[in-house]
Amino acid sequence: MSAAGHLFSMQTNEVKNVIIHYTRGADGGLTEVERIPTGGAGSGVYKPVSGQASAPNAFEAAGSVILTADKRLLFTTNGGDNSVSSFALGADGKLTLVDVKRTGNIVDGRSGTAKSLAFSPTTSTLYVLHSFGPDHVRLMTVDPDGKLTARDEGYTVQRAPLHVYRPIHLDPGRPGLAFVFLQQQGAGLVQGDRYRVGVTRAPGAAVHLTTQAATKIFSARDNFASQLVNLCVGAGAVLEYVPDPVVPFRGSRLFQPTCVTADPEATVVLGEVLLPGRVAHDEEHVYDLFWSELQVGDPTGAALFADTLRLRPDTGDPRSAGVLGGFDVVGSLSVLCGEPRPSEVVGLLREVPASCPAVLAGVTELPAARGVAVRLLGHPSRAVTGALHLAWDRVRSAVLGVPAPDLRKG
Repeated sequence: MSAAGHLFSMQTNEVKNVIIHYTRGADGGLTEVERIPTGGAGSGVYKPVSGQASAPNAFEAAGSVILTADKRLLFTTNGGDNSVSSFALGADGKLTLVDVKRTGNIVDGRSGTAKSLAFSPTTSTLYVLHSFGPDHVRLMTVDPDGKLTARDEGYTVQRAPLHVYRPIHLDPGRPGLAFVFLQQQGAGLVQGDRYRVGVTRAPGAAVHLTTQAATKIFSARDNFASQLVNLCVGAGAVLEYVPDPVVPFRGSRLFQPTCVTADPEATVVLGEVLLPGRVAHDEEHVYDLFWSELQVGDPTGAALFADTLRLRPDTGDPRSAGVLGGFDVVGSLSVLCGEPRPSEVVGLLREVPASCPAVLAGVTELPAARGVAVRLLGHPSRAVTGALHLAWDRVRSAVLGVPAPDLRKG
């Protein structure tokens, strides 16, 4: 980025971000003058796009350092903490830090992904692009002195084969809660698929995220399919993630990690059901691998709890004692809440088995009294999905004050 014999670049592999100021000679040679801290964080050697702990990092690249057309102000992204820094540019090329503001996207894990910038002088709007969504583009207002004000607008980028329907409002008891349906454009996941779903709920927001139908996993003899789900939930926000069941076909392999970062004042409901396969095709537990991991932490990075379900029929019958215990369908429901107390919610959920005699259910309080967890075993699938809906209904009534709606998807 040049300006009257000066060039400015950003050192992206530093945890503490800096702008490097060079002077440019008549022959094009560069001489380093100074390094100016941006006041924000870089990603270091960690590569957030791929998750590699140490790798060349090119995601903070084109457009990460820009000048205004009048060469009065310079802006730079800080990918490590999802912030933007503004500098005043002197006649001598020296930079003076004016402001540092977060973009509004929560940092999920070791690094954020604020990447590129564009500035509109007519509206004094700074556009900030992030590698990961759901709010890929966030907006800031810039005053004449370079002071930054983060705005509430966020814009989502969708990539095939995933598609997000326009939010709709289906719950008359909570009219402000948006229902969002995630759709696969294909018939299901095939070997080599790498799906990534990211959801960030700002403080006070409320959303129910689900799928349009069951997730089918096709045979994967030479590879595997994966679906990584990252959920960030701010203070006072509500997020329900209750997708339809997973149906693993013969020879399929699925790795499905779900990472949740939840504020202590957030409410989070997570549901999952695994079917044995295509029972009508005599495919019961003939998949190669089903591996589901749930990891939940708070905004400080402290782990709250983890839950892993890993089934490999070739190493042992999933229906054996100590695994599914003779049952075919397994469901789980995890709830993070502060009020009412988790111990009270546990009491309500222990009434579920009496209403679902075909299902074996276990209920426990999560560590540090942060919520409750439910495990369901049974057959047929309708019994387990019905029990899960009933448990969700009891949780919703206790925590949100309204019953679970009937989404009528099938």
